[in-house]
Amino acid sequence: MTSTIVPATGRGVERAQDDRVPSIELHVGDGPIAETLRGALDLIFASGLLRPGPPGGRPDLIHTVGDVGRWTSERQPGRTLPLVHTVDRVPLRGNGLAPRRRWVRRERARRRSLWLTHGRTSGRLVVEAGLAPGERIRCLPVLPAVMPTGGSGASRSEVRRALGVGPGVRLVLGEGGGRGRTETWSAAIRNLGRCDLVALATRPQAGRAFSLPELLAAADVFIAAGHELTAATEGAAALAIGLPVVALTTDATAELVSPGRSGIVVTPRPEAIADAVVALVDGGRTTRRPPAPGRCPAEIMARELVEIYSGLAPLPPQLRRWGR
Repeated sequence: MTSTIVPATGRGVERAQDDRVPSIELHVGDGPIAETLRGALDLIFASGLLRPGPPGGRPDLIHTVGDVGRWTSERQPGRTLPLVHTVDRVPLRGNGLAPRRRWVRRERARRRSLWLTHGRTSGRLVVEAGLAPGERIRCLPVLPAVMPTGGSGASRSEVRRALGVGPGVRLVLGEGGGRGRTETWSAAIRNLGRCDLVALATRPQAGRAFSLPELLAAADVFIAAGHELTAATEGAAALAIGLPVVALTTDATAELVSPGRSGIVVTPRPEAIADAVVALVDGGRTTRRPPAPGRCPAEIMARELVEIYSGLAPLPPQLRRWGR
């Protein structure tokens, strides 16, 4: 992953150029939360409470995200520089909730003042792996991998027609990739022999050029079949539009699902996934629930980050008041 130093953008940046305002330097690679973090920092810069770190200068705080290398306080001679690190993914061993040893060894070499994880499960695994004590961890929300298109793009009927999904047929959509596991769960659904179910993966295939929001709008059930805990998930995007979700325990979406209401949480076995889909369909629970109104992810992240940054010296106490 290539790291980039994210500059400030937007109309509020000029307001935060006062040298008396604390500065922050964000290092983030390409990933699903990069855009959200950029938007969150721009909102904070627009508030005038923080400013971008001066090019080649000394920021008051460094925030790294994911695997972007090691950063120390050597750039700040004679002072301790607050370091914040966001864990954007926790790769798991097998089908259990244990991080891969290689990942743990790499993360153990990092020095951080504070660790941020997206989801409580990721935070628990960081503690259990001995990477950081609980008092040095803050858990942030699991984010949607994409945001709804707001009505743009192909319609639900157009997508279903192009995919060959007929009237009365339930489209079961699930995450692609994962070392062939998607093919395994989709095969388990096909093996049910039910003509009212069609199982498809979200990963690109020949002749299918629809975006994820278009596919989610056309689906009746979504399978959150990730085998690592990521900061942003397709399952969270499905839940955001009220789509019923079957979430594996190895997917970060699982902690967002309200069993019996928004979906079902199952073990990572193809048969368990197929049984959950049947339970949703036969139980009449594939009707979309109206999504709860909420703020955009960038605004949510901005307020969370302000609360976190406000607890790190030398940031001023007025940051806490803005975050409430």
